[in-house]
Amino acid sequence: MKTVKIWTIVLCSILLGSCSKDVLELSNPNSLTTATAFGTEADINSSLIGIYHSFYSSYYAMMNTLQFSGQSDEATSESAAWIQQYAKHVYSDMNCRWNFTSYNQLYEQVARCNQVIQYAEGIEEWKTYDKEQIIAQARAIRAFDYYQLAMMYQIPPYVDYVATAGDQPEAGVFDDLCQKIIDDADAAYKVLPASYQTSAGYNGPWKDSYMVTKWFAACVKAKTYMNWGDYLKGGYHYAEALAVYKDIIDNGHFVMMDDYTDNFRFTTENNAESIFEIQFETCSSNFGNYWGITNNGANVSTTSWRWKFLGTGPVGWTDQNGEYWVLPAFKNEKAKEHINGSEWDSRIPATIFYADIFKDFPQHVQWQTWSATQGKRTESDEIGPEGAGFSFADWVTNRVYCNKYTGQYQDYVSLNASGVDATNQRIFRLGEILLDYAECLAQTGDLKGAVAVIDQVRARAGLCPLGERQNYKVESVWTNPETGGTTDFNKEYGYAAFENNSSSYTLADIMKVLDIECMKESCFETERLVDIRRWGLSRDSDYLAKVKKRSYKYNANFTPVRAWLPLPTDDVQNNPNLSQLSGW
Repeated sequence: MKTVKIWTIVLCSILLGSCSKDVLELSNPNSLTTATAFGTEADINSSLIGIYHSFYSSYYAMMNTLQFSGQSDEATSESAAWIQQYAKHVYSDMNCRWNFTSYNQLYEQVARCNQVIQYAEGIEEWKTYDKEQIIAQARAIRAFDYYQLAMMYQIPPYVDYVATAGDQPEAGVFDDLCQKIIDDADAAYKVLPASYQTSAGYNGPWKDSYMVTKWFAACVKAKTYMNWGDYLKGGYHYAEALAVYKDIIDNGHFVMMDDYTDNFRFTTENNAESIFEIQFETCSSNFGNYWGITNNGANVSTTSWRWKFLGTGPVGWTDQNGEYWVLPAFKNEKAKEHINGSEWDSRIPATIFYADIFKDFPQHVQWQTWSATQGKRTESDEIGPEGAGFSFADWVTNRVYCNKYTGQYQDYVSLNASGVDATNQRIFRLGEILLDYAECLAQTGDLKGAVAVIDQVRARAGLCPLGERQNYKVESVWTNPETGGTTDFNKEYGYAAFENNSSSYTLADIMKVLDIECMKESCFETERLVDIRRWGLSRDSDYLAKVKKRSYKYNANFTPVRAWLPLPTDDVQNNPNLSQLSGW
C-alpha cells in the first residue's frame, strides 16, 4: 500500500551547566514559538502532514460511521445500555464518548488546517514545496471537517483562525457555514492537481502519495450544495450540486469496479472507483486511536477499529448492528446476472451478515480461513455455540449485522491476534456519487437521465434495469415486531411505476426508489443520516411514517430536531456563546 508518510518533529532542549542571573533572565532560544515552529517551508509541510495525521484519529478509525450511519435508520444497537440509548435517540448523555470525541477530534484537525493556512502566508522563500497547493490542501480538508460538523450539528462554531484556549466562538449559522465550506472547497479545487501519481503525469513534491485532490474538493462542494437547505421546508441547492457532480463524472476519469467488493478489500485499495481513501496501514501499536484516544503520543496508530466495534463475533463486539429492514429491502428482487453463484444482489454479503448468508451465497467465505459450509476456523474446531468456529451463541436469527469494513476479507487468525486492520476507508467513491448525481438529475427535471444512472449502479450488482423488474421482483413484506408496522418493499417504494419499461414514472417515484437504492449501494458508509434528513424526515409526514414503520428508534423517540445530533454537553456548558438547537 502506498501511504502518506507521517514525520514527527522532535524538539531537543539544551541542558545548561551553570549560568549567571543575567543568563537566566534571557529568553530560551529553544522554546517553541510561532517563529520557530512555522519558520520554513519544511516546517509548513510537516504541519501539513500533521493535518493528514488527524485522519488516523478515533473519529475516522471508528466513530464517523457510528455517527452518520449509527444515528440513522440503517443501524441500531443491542450492546451495552448506554450505547443502545445513544444509537436509539434516547440521548441520556449528550456528552457520551462517541459524540464528544467526534466533535473535538474534528476541531483538532480544523485547528491544524488553520495553522497551515495562516502561517504559510508568512513564509517568504519557497523552493521545494508549492505554497498555494499546501494552502489548498489545508482548505480542502477544513471544508470536509466543517461539512461533517455542519451535517451532524447544524450550528457548530466556525473558526478559521489560529485560536487560543480562552476563545469562546459563537454558534454557527447553517447557511453561512455551507457558503464558507463551498468557498474553501472551490478555492482548493482551482489549485489542486487531479492526481499525485507519476503515472498520471504528476511531477511535484508529493509524488505517488494519496493526498487530497481537486476531485476530493469537488465532492465536498457538491455534497454541501446538495444538503444546503432548510430541513423543515426543503429548498436544497440541487442545480448547483448537479454541475459539480457532472464535472466529477465527466472529467474525473473514475470508473466503477466490476466487482463491488473491490471497494472494501485491502488488496484493491486506491482503485479506479475511489476518489479519496484514508490510508490505514499495519502498525506496532494499534491502541493510539482506540475509542477516543487522541493518537498524538509516541506510539501512533495507523489502523482502523471498525472491525472490532462493528463486526460480529468472534471477531467483533457488535456495538452497532444493522436495522433488520435492510435485509428484506435488499431481497425485494432477484438478480438478472448471477454473480458468484448467487441469485441475489451481490452487494448483500459485502454489506451485512445474517443467519442465512451461506444459504443465499454458497460461495461466500466469511474471513478467509473459515469454511463457508461448516463454520470452522480450523479442521479440529468443534462446530456449534461452544466451538471455536463461528460464534453461533452471539447470533440472533432475526438480527442483521454490519459486514462492511469489518475484516471479512482478511485472515481471521492473524486479524484477531494482531488487532490490526489496515483496510483503507473509502471516503468518496464513484458508486455513491452516481446516485447523488441521479437525485440531482431528477430534482432538476431530467427523470429519464436519473433512471439511466440508477440502472448503471444496479447493473454492477447483477440487477436488471428498473424497466424489467416485473421479471425479477420478489414479494418482500415485513412486519417490524418492535413497531407493529408492515412494509411492502415493492409497492411502497415506487418500483411498480417503472415496470414493463413504463415511462409514466414521476419525481416522487424516483425519490421512493432512491430511498432503497442508496441504502443498497452505500449502507454503513456514513451517508444515510444526511440522506434521510434531506428526503424530508422532519417535514414530510408520509416519509416519516415510512421510516417509523421500519425503524423502532424513529417510531419511539423522534422529534423534528432529532434529524440533527446534540452538541456535546461540555462544549455547551463551557462556552456561554453556544447553546443547543431549540428542542434539545
